[in-house]
Amino acid sequence: MRTSIPFLATACLVVAAAVAMLVAYAPLRADDAYIVARYATQWWRGHGLVYNVGERIAMFTSPLHTGLSVALAAFAVDVVAAYQLLAAIIVASFLGFVAWSGWRMRPQALLFLALTLASPIVAFWSVGGLETPLLLVLCTAIALLSLADWQPSPRRAVFVIALSTLAVLTRYDAALFVVPVALAWLWSFRRHASVVAIGVIGGLVFGGWLAWTIYYYGDPLPTSFYVKASSVTARDLALGVVYLASFVVLSLVWLPLVLGVERKHSTLRAALVVGLAFELTYGIFAGTRHMMYLYRLFVPYLPALVLLLMPATRTPIRHGYALVLACVVMQAAFGCFIYSYSENPTLALAVRNGETFEFDRLGARHTATFLDAVRAQAAPIAQHWQQHGDTTRAPRVVVSTGGMLPHMLPEAYVLELLASYRHRCRPQLAAMADYHQVAYAAEERDDVEKRRIASGQTLVSRQAIVADGLRDAPLALMLEIWHEPKPSPLILPPTIAQECAER
Repeated sequence: MRTSIPFLATACLVVAAAVAMLVAYAPLRADDAYIVARYATQWWRGHGLVYNVGERIAMFTSPLHTGLSVALAAFAVDVVAAYQLLAAIIVASFLGFVAWSGWRMRPQALLFLALTLASPIVAFWSVGGLETPLLLVLCTAIALLSLADWQPSPRRAVFVIALSTLAVLTRYDAALFVVPVALAWLWSFRRHASVVAIGVIGGLVFGGWLAWTIYYYGDPLPTSFYVKASSVTARDLALGVVYLASFVVLSLVWLPLVLGVERKHSTLRAALVVGLAFELTYGIFAGTRHMMYLYRLFVPYLPALVLLLMPATRTPIRHGYALVLACVVMQAAFGCFIYSYSENPTLALAVRNGETFEFDRLGARHTATFLDAVRAQAAPIAQHWQQHGDTTRAPRVVVSTGGMLPHMLPEAYVLELLASYRHRCRPQLAAMADYHQVAYAAEERDDVEKRRIASGQTLVSRQAIVADGLRDAPLALMLEIWHEPKPSPLILPPTIAQECAER
């Protein structure tokens, strides 16, 4: 009993820190979560898996997340909140299982949880509303099965290959991590029919999904691939290296290395190292360009990295509980810093005053305020259109945030960078809109007001928000909706590959 009391007391501290962060971050969900929610809403309204009624355009990047959201929307009033709760439960339960299965009531189990479950970046994206927690659980399960002490078997190979298929269906770029591992398992058990069969089935499932997207959307890739793809400069690479280094340092993933315990070597471990190396290298190119903020691209692989670096021995480590306590204190301090001062903290903050990465000088707490302000824009649009609009068609709204406002107006036709991308039709989106979502710094209000009046547009609604963090002064923003009485005809085709055509 003497050995269990320190364990239980420290475990309570780890869990309390994790729960506190999950609760604090829950209102700070990503706006993009509502893009998927809009697809789910349109499905249950009978329009198919679409964003705008009558258009087959694939904005979503995670088939598994989208399918799960459609299922949740069958009974959940708020599909994003339901998904957040489910994701938090799954992540917490699975990471707890991994810790228990690996080390039982030893300090290593709590160190693993302090580095994963109690990590503020894991907590943030566990309730962020996107596919990140699903991919985290899948990649951690693959790492656990590949690093476990028991003898590799065909049954485990089947599980790893099946999980790898799900991971790629969760996010395509996960293939960089899972393919080397899945191939290592497949090669090790290539003479077993069940392993070969699951490999073939996995390939057919993923190939079938791509074939369906080509049939239904006219393209195998989401529009974000085309919108965000651009040439990579030397500066981009330098910033990518800084971002990766910042993740390694600030996530504390290096902490198990201080234990200095010999680790076992195997072909499967080597494959895991290769997969993680591929994914982290890819992160240098994509981590700051395609994946929003707060290390979203890297988070799903953090528990796998910790498992890889943790000691192979189950012998309790010296001063283990003190190390766990120190880790929790550092995680809690980092979590408070993210919440109040920087939604995207990096090492660059220590050497540069200006903004280097997106949102690196604004506290994450303002995300909730922003979402509330955007949500409040929906009702004035609906009321104004009812009183002044053309009742023979849906209102057309051009937005800079494609999640919350479009989700609140499912009947509206939304013009947005990803939703309105076409290979051979690139009109000016704002010209075709009845309503414009406009955001600007409050200090520019007089100039913006003059431009609005000169353009003949009327003000429908206005919200003011203030965001703060590491900036010299709080940032005051104005969020407005403008009405254009004479928009241009809508010429976007209903599929991605067609030419412009008025409709």
